[in-house]
Amino acid sequence: MILKRLIKIVAIFAVSCSWAQEINVDIQKTKLFESENKFFGLHDIKDDGNGGFIALREFSKATFTDKRFYQVEFYDKKMKLTKSFELDFKKEFRVKHENFLLSLLVKEGVYHLIVFEHNAKSKEYVCSVLSSKLNELSLVKKELFRIEETKIKSGFLGQYDPENILQQHVFFNENKTNFAVMIDIYEDKIDSKNFYIFDNNFNLIKDYNSVKNVKDENCRLIEIVLSNTNEVYLLNEIWREKNKDRKELGEVYYELDKISNDNKASSIKVSGNGKERFDVPKIKLNDNSLFLVSYYYDDKETRKGLAVFEYNANDLVLKTNKFNLFTDKLILEKQNAKGKVEWHPIRVNDIYFDTNELIVCSEEYYEVSGGVGSNSYSYWRRGDVFIEKINFKNEVYWENLIHRNRPDKNVGLMPTKSFYKDGDLYLFSNVLDENKLDEI
Repeated sequence: MILKRLIKIVAIFAVSCSWAQEINVDIQKTKLFESENKFFGLHDIKDDGNGGFIALREFSKATFTDKRFYQVEFYDKKMKLTKSFELDFKKEFRVKHENFLLSLLVKEGVYHLIVFEHNAKSKEYVCSVLSSKLNELSLVKKELFRIEETKIKSGFLGQYDPENILQQHVFFNENKTNFAVMIDIYEDKIDSKNFYIFDNNFNLIKDYNSVKNVKDENCRLIEIVLSNTNEVYLLNEIWREKNKDRKELGEVYYELDKISNDNKASSIKVSGNGKERFDVPKIKLNDNSLFLVSYYYDDKETRKGLAVFEYNANDLVLKTNKFNLFTDKLILEKQNAKGKVEWHPIRVNDIYFDTNELIVCSEEYYEVSGGVGSNSYSYWRRGDVFIEKINFKNEVYWENLIHRNRPDKNVGLMPTKSFYKDGDLYLFSNVLDENKLDEI
């Protein structure tokens, strides 16, 4: 696979970057848009099939509010904004602030917005799809399903989630023919989730409930993967209780679950060589293999490199695992002005497949706190971006670091978004630096 690729860096607000390695890669950067709205972020982005893309922005218009607003923007192949509109929930629904846009789907010249709305009269949440042709702004609504509000776990939608673990509640298969919507169900002694699977015409294929025999408060869903045959793979983060009386949470580990078409479930624990600890992993399905990718670190919180696990997708039997150390050159580029390396948790955002290789896009994400008493502060920050390529032996053979000179303030919870098309990797990043754009 030739390394000469085009990486397009798109700055949302502003970005200051330096490249870790001298590599044979063409780089283009463009400034898409600025916004004065509070808590602005890029919610989703999709290829429109015509060389351009559609961006879905989420923001709040005031500081002390949980009401969300969404803007849909259309860009041509030259990354030029052609048109945009704000999604008017007041017009589409007669509901309050409990409205959430779950995902964006583009196919055959039509874009679809999958939304979740609260109906105060019936005390239900209603999942619907809003559809329109690419060259039109009129939306046609179709209801997908509804569920009683008391069944949904508190905080599943709308509440502040600083760790921002599960970005989407809608998951598409690789062929983009089917998709699943996941709803977290309120239970105390078990972990319970509902799944609704639809075909590409938004017809319900099946729905079912998945139960995991672990306390709901001790289990967090990290990711869902839907196969082309409608089998569901779940990645869960589990806390083991140390002391049941004091309810102190002990060891954290990850489990892979598979739910087959006959609703039979199988599960395995993700483990390395016994010494490694893992940042939040990500899973990706390709043919008969399920890949799990995560950065690993030692007991001193020093990040060591990228771990790749390959499982048999049929029975979850581990095929291979490979622990790839960071190169000396990347570690050198991670050094600050004082010659020290500051490591932070690294979150895998996206994984893409090309001919016999994986492209992994990741980003640091960590909490910053300080001060005393009334002057204390705490916020979440996104840091350096990592791009790595993995060969068919699950070995990292190329990696690059995008170092961002971050201001000492919160730059937003939304992760760097990306999509991969025809050998081009597009990165869309939220960063704030006094609304000034610094050149690479």
